[in-house]
Amino acid sequence: MTGSCSLSACPLNGYVSETSGWLRSSAIQQVTETPSQKEGEVRFSTMSLVLIIDDSPQIRRLLRVMLESGGHLVREAEDGLVGWHMMQDERPCLVILDLMMLGLSGLDVLGALRADVALATVSVIVLTADGQAESKQQALANGASGFLEKPFSPAVLTRMIDALIRP
Repeated sequence: MTGSCSLSACPLNGYVSETSGWLRSSAIQQVTETPSQKEGEVRFSTMSLVLIIDDSPQIRRLLRVMLESGGHLVREAEDGLVGWHMMQDERPCLVILDLMMLGLSGLDVLGALRADVALATVSVIVLTADGQAESKQQALANGASGFLEKPFSPAVLTRMIDALIRP
């Protein structure tokens, strides 16, 4: 269901496709107004605390380098349970969340996050190898702010992050 053009209407109300990722339509303005950037260039609009919850050390390392080069503070969790505790302790501005993890899945973490009054407004980008339409719809219906399939474009992820983290 991903679009091949820059922005296209999503069959899920309130979302748009930004190349190969889905983003809440409230962030359309920021995505479409992002100044053009060179291919591969990573640029962010503000410094924020970002929590990466992914069981792959390689993905966590790649995201850490990308986010820290943009001036963000980064924390990492190797599974959903550790990530859930870190969210409660550190109150990140943004969570980048894998769906397929042992123990607490990404959908479990997302559900707990949205049910917690203190954390319900935290933006969440689901970054996963599970590209099934049903998983995408579940994640977005359960409150994910964005959805991106692995392998992913760092430029697309950067635009999604910029659209979700407002100065």
